[in-house]
Amino acid sequence: MHVSYNSSVPFCSCFYHIYSLNLQQRQRSIEFVTKSKMHMIIARHENFQKTNIVYMLCKVRNLVCANYKYYYPLTKNTNTSAFIELCLWSITTRMSNNVCHLSSTEWGTIDCKANNLQLDTNLTCGQAFRWRHFNDDGPTMIGVFSHRVWQLKQTSNFIHFRVLACSHWSIKVVPISDQSDTPGSKALKRRKLSSPKKCSYKDTKNTRLCGCHLREKEILIKYLQLEINLHELYQQWSMKDKQFLGVSKKFPCVRVLNQEPLETLFSFLCSVNNSISRIVPMVERMCQKYGDKLLDFNGFEFYDFPSLNKLAQANTDKELRQLGFGYRAPFISQCAKKVLQNGGEEWLSSLENQSYEDAMSQLIQLPGVGMKVADCICLMALNKSCAVPVDTHVRQIAVRDYGYNIKAKSLTSKAYKDIGGFFRSMWGPYAGWAQAILFVADTKPLPSLYTLSKNLDKEIHTQK
Repeated sequence: MHVSYNSSVPFCSCFYHIYSLNLQQRQRSIEFVTKSKMHMIIARHENFQKTNIVYMLCKVRNLVCANYKYYYPLTKNTNTSAFIELCLWSITTRMSNNVCHLSSTEWGTIDCKANNLQLDTNLTCGQAFRWRHFNDDGPTMIGVFSHRVWQLKQTSNFIHFRVLACSHWSIKVVPISDQSDTPGSKALKRRKLSSPKKCSYKDTKNTRLCGCHLREKEILIKYLQLEINLHELYQQWSMKDKQFLGVSKKFPCVRVLNQEPLETLFSFLCSVNNSISRIVPMVERMCQKYGDKLLDFNGFEFYDFPSLNKLAQANTDKELRQLGFGYRAPFISQCAKKVLQNGGEEWLSSLENQSYEDAMSQLIQLPGVGMKVADCICLMALNKSCAVPVDTHVRQIAVRDYGYNIKAKSLTSKAYKDIGGFFRSMWGPYAGWAQAILFVADTKPLPSLYTLSKNLDKEIHTQK
């Protein structure tokens, strides 16, 4: 079916309603892509540089119409540009044999000197709980975030990275017939591969169709917050705080990670009255129980973080108790249900656009979320750099190193706010970052907790 392009036709901004529309309505609704946006996306794909925009618009429209039941759930958590790219990459497999194949052994690089980031320290200091050390022709780390399994290693001038598995790789869109390649001539069907590990390694037989690798360098830079001028912050804090000056020489480049709000919320629900040595295995057990498997090699499995719907299931409470969550178990399911009622992940992420005070007031209304957990979410997932999570370590630092006088024996809400305010007045808008550095200095490293004794390259080549 050919549809002419009319630039005067108004374009829809999302796909949320497509599932409920009839075929004719879907066809009209999917014609939402402006020429400029299509040009911008196609320009990044060599296979499409000379492709007619009208033709490609029809291809996207027909692809989605033929597979709307498959694409509909994807659009809920995918922005417009990313969604169109997914369509274009699916079309690529039908238009050309010259599909981009990315080897799992290829590494990307980010310019980052060792004095600007301590990768090991940042990933194992209690901010994130899903990174592991292992020796892979040298020290590297493997972990899960942003629905991917990453492998990272650091040299004096670079951070090297590669993605070993992605949630998209377990799905392939394949043509039913070999009819002539004209708009609407091929119906498509979706096929889920029998095992995620078959598509985790991106060799020539398992093509990566999603195109999300185009943004992975940007995702990692944002996750590590490398755009923040840490040296300038260290200088400011050292001038105001002699205690910090001494600590900064031992820990010169600690950054706050920018994590996903959903994972941060439920990970730090596990941290209530808990230690890192127990939090790490608890989070991992929760992912193994409710998350989708992303990678499996030599008996070690990597799972995506669970969805809200999985955590809100009726039997979650009982199952988490069996996994050793204790009194925290009911908070997980209750909190997941409350977040869903509030609008799901979209609502949770929208708190980043609110003030620190407003975000805190909404977070502490969630079941199981106190002020410390709320501050952790604000600092590590909602870009509230002024948030200062106060736990036992931070309270001891305030009393021992800064002579802060706490009258109450227990950490009351007032005492909590006062300590946070004390550090904010001293360190300024990035007080949460300064607190994170002192926290790292005050806690003992737990290398055995974050160790994975596997040779990844050997496993990759064995399974190929």
